Amino acid sequence: MTQNVRVKVDGLGNFAAACSSADGTFTVPGVSFSGDTVMTVYLDTNGGAKAVFVTRSVVADLAGIKLYQNRVIVSHEDIIPMTIAGMNAYDGGDDADIPFIATVGAPSTLTVNPETEFWIWTGKTFIPGGNITLNSGGSGNNWDGSFHVDNNAVFTAQGAESHSVGGKWTLDAGATFIAASSTFTFTATTSGKAITSANGPVTFWNVAINGVGGDMSVNVDTTIGGTLSVLEGTLSGASNVTVNGTNLTGGNGAIAMTGGTFKLPNGGTFGSAVDWSFYDLSFGTGTVATTTKTASSTISIAGVLTILTNHVLDAGTSTTWKLTGAGTPFIKTGTLIASTSVFRYETTAATNVTAADYAQLEFTSSGAGTPTYTFLSGTFTTSRDLVVGDSSHAITVNVTTNDPTLSVSRNVIITSGATLDNQCGKLRVRKSYREQYCRRMDHRYKCDDRKRIFYYRSKQFHAGTRDDA
Repeated sequence: MTQNVRVKVDGLGNFAAACSSADGTFTVPGVSFSGDTVMTVYLDTNGGAKAVFVTRSVVADLAGIKLYQNRVIVSHEDIIPMTIAGMNAYDGGDDADIPFIATVGAPSTLTVNPETEFWIWTGKTFIPGGNITLNSGGSGNNWDGSFHVDNNAVFTAQGAESHSVGGKWTLDAGATFIAASSTFTFTATTSGKAITSANGPVTFWNVAINGVGGDMSVNVDTTIGGTLSVLEGTLSGASNVTVNGTNLTGGNGAIAMTGGTFKLPNGGTFGSAVDWSFYDLSFGTGTVATTTKTASSTISIAGVLTILTNHVLDAGTSTTWKLTGAGTPFIKTGTLIASTSVFRYETTAATNVTAADYAQLEFTSSGAGTPTYTFLSGTFTTSRDLVVGDSSHAITVNVTTNDPTLSVSRNVIITSGATLDNQCGKLRVRKSYREQYCRRMDHRYKCDDRKRIFYYRSKQFHAGTRDDA
């Protein structure tokens, strides 16, 4: 089928020609213009394939114009950038073969059809002067709902604009992205979408992830100057992410980072009712601030959890902090307020336990392994239980080597197959020691199948019934 190319000058004229059936080239003769005009070049197919190239400030014949199917390309020929107002000269409201609607108002808006990429041409600048919506068709196609800043091109937001991207977000080599105080909302409903840059780290202001069933991967080091909201879908990736604002919150959205360090330096609220997972997670920057965990959920850290100097982490109520990294997975030079949280060390290898004031402290195994958890030096407290083991793995907790002090306000529970090594006798239980199926072996307490019940009081085991006096 032979495609027709049509050209509009400030929305006027009737200039058209057919594409070559041999190689797709086209020449549209007789196009007249004067002054700073906007030219809209598009496929006129009466409902067929769609492609459009919008430029302005033409001073001579345009050579090398390319139309790419399922793309809206913006450009300019002089120094004046393209804007939403310029694109309003001729749009989908004038001919449905043009896959966008541009409206001038307060604010101006640009809405791009599903299954279409928005593309700022090589070396050109786009200053929207309003809000952009790139709709997703949900196909998962590479171009669907995508935002593309080509080589050495520039996107400049202004003020608190709102931009919605239904697909991938890409900066090519040499490209510039200026976020101002804008909000970018990512609404992809399929996987395989990503934030990428061939030009190094990128900086947003506010970011929201809000695509049901979608997965947005952060593939470049990213700084968010304002807030991050994970409302629907999943935020994933293995790059560094820094949220400088005071809120990282969510609705039904998940975070599933498999690498990089996720940093929250300035305090505020953190959390969702949905479980989140990180590789490294860091709170603070050395200045005084407090981060408060909200909602009930599990926060998993595969690498290292860090609370920096002068920072306070309130671990929240009914929240489980699961540390699955070996080595020393918790670094604390700041302050932990445990509230009623659970801290669970869950690895398969030798792991150090950091001194802190915990609420409930648990030791399990994340798989087939026999991990040894060694308490580092310092003072440990738990306002709730100390739980050693998971009844499935041969877990050892060593409270001997580094001579720590451990004070447990409620129960010490050792499950079948687990060992608590307390040869130095620094374990103090303020309420009671409840131990099922256990025996004493020179200050090593190991469960067996004898079904005898012992209680620990004043650094000694006593057989018999519970006595909290």
